[in-house]
Amino acid sequence: MRKIIGMVFVWSLVALTCHAAPATRIEVLQVADISLFQDSYDGILAELEQGGLVAGENLTINRTVIDAGTDPNLWEKLSLLSQIRRQADRIVKLHPDLVITMGTPATKYAKEKFIKAGIPVVFSTVFNPLAVGCETLQKAGPGYTGSSNYMDPITVLKISQLAFPRMHTIGMIHSDEDNALAFIQDITAKAPQLGLTVLSRQVKKTASPREAAEELIAQGVDTFAVPVDTYYAVRDFQAAIELVEVLERHKIPSVAFISGAHKGGIIYVSADFTTVGGLAGKQALKVVQEGCRPEDLPVLFQDDLNIQVDLEAASRIGVELPLEILQLARTVD
Repeated sequence: MRKIIGMVFVWSLVALTCHAAPATRIEVLQVADISLFQDSYDGILAELEQGGLVAGENLTINRTVIDAGTDPNLWEKLSLLSQIRRQADRIVKLHPDLVITMGTPATKYAKEKFIKAGIPVVFSTVFNPLAVGCETLQKAGPGYTGSSNYMDPITVLKISQLAFPRMHTIGMIHSDEDNALAFIQDITAKAPQLGLTVLSRQVKKTASPREAAEELIAQGVDTFAVPVDTYYAVRDFQAAIELVEVLERHKIPSVAFISGAHKGGIIYVSADFTTVGGLAGKQALKVVQEGCRPEDLPVLFQDDLNIQVDLEAASRIGVELPLEILQLARTVD
């Protein structure tokens, strides 16, 4: 009898062990703490939960945020690079089931350490996949994949032309951020296909856009565009607010290509960071639940861009938006 009871006890332990699957462990690495990254992270968590991975239950997810100065000098940039690599080394020692990198710097400078250690990588909120080493916009490479907030310049410019039919010369003010430089280069190269010209000015992230805006206006810019650049996201969109003040004084319309910058622009054409984060969450689920190799998963993009209009801002400078764009867009709250 004792022998039977002992065997039942042992088999019960075995059964419990078999059914108590270990929690999935995911590490998240990002550089800079901005609201758009938080939106992306929220999207990731929501998608993981929808797929059955719930933080605190069957998912252990740790997020490392490396602080980045608003306008770092050369030595501060080198220090930042060192921090990224140091945190990557720490995460490698933990050997999680997956690493999610958020943003271009964290992906560009850390992913190889994870891949070499056999840890799959999924990136999110990378505007230009080519800037982090992807083979093409849609194909990443061995050991990693992700989601991108990339927008084709021809698409966003056509939408802008629909809103502003008299647009010919576009002014853009940007920082030295990788995403911003890639966007400016891309849109400047493709704008002539639509009969448009782009004039741009680079400023420090701590600088006001006022002086650069006045210079571009003096050169004949008839429309301004806010590029994909965290310069406009930091300091509670202070740069966007100051730019709009100048434009309203000159009665010049503007279009924003970054989500969240609802501070007086006329039209907003952008990817949604929560949606982009959710796409990264889908990739993560395929890797950790289905056993997919990251390199077999294409980089994901949002299917339909968000289009919004600010009718009050348009009224203030006397711009009447065409019916075509009003039918496509929703109104900014």
